[in-house]
Amino acid sequence: MWKEQFLSSKQTAEGLKLGTRDGFLKELKKAFEEVDAPGNALWKIKTMKQGSKTAEDHVNEFKLFAKSAGLDISQGKDIAARDYFSETLNRPLRRKILEDQNPPTTLEEWYSKAIKYDTQYRRNQNIFGRDRGSRNEGRPKARGWTFHQTSNRDPNAMDIDALTVEERAELMRKGACFFCRNVGHRATDCPKKRNRNQGSSSPPKTNWKQKTPKELATHIRSLLDEAGTEMEAEVRKIAEEEGF
Repeated sequence: MWKEQFLSSKQTAEGLKLGTRDGFLKELKKAFEEVDAPGNALWKIKTMKQGSKTAEDHVNEFKLFAKSAGLDISQGKDIAARDYFSETLNRPLRRKILEDQNPPTTLEEWYSKAIKYDTQYRRNQNIFGRDRGSRNEGRPKARGWTFHQTSNRDPNAMDIDALTVEERAELMRKGACFFCRNVGHRATDCPKKRNRNQGSSSPPKTNWKQKTPKELATHIRSLLDEAGTEMEAEVRKIAEEEGF
């Protein structure tokens, strides 16, 4: 369509006069350039999300749109750009940056910290995956578990999920109770648990704030092992999409 219009406009009584090469390129660029390039770029900034992209790729993409939108990114005048950029990040990453001991005060600092924490997260994910793969090497495939919610759960049932793998193994070696951790009886016959249940039917709760990061990681790894490889894959997929 444009070709026909262009040729028609260059038709004269003396014949077809196309003009110079530079003139043709200028007309071509003008014909196909965006009507509102800055506005379109700003709209893309307002709607863009990091998602599964690395922070480094996301930063480079944001820079291109910020330049096209004409955002002022000079120090002291980059408040709007900082707000736009922070809103495009995955929520866990944005929260991590805001909770930093020295929160960013410039757009460049936002870029730097986003790449720093995102890179740390992805490195830890790779290490965690390799570690689990080496531990399961040579083992038979774990049986997947089907989880059912029920309203008539026994309030006296053992809550062994509150124990770490190491704690459970040590108690089993000693023949100790999973509840009070004393030797001589099992958790189902624990007198302390029986006495406590007389006053309350609520199961014991673990205060994870008092646990170390290693204990928490061990507990999570134990849950994934018990859930099976298919369930673990789904959990990892959800975590990746949510940016955890």
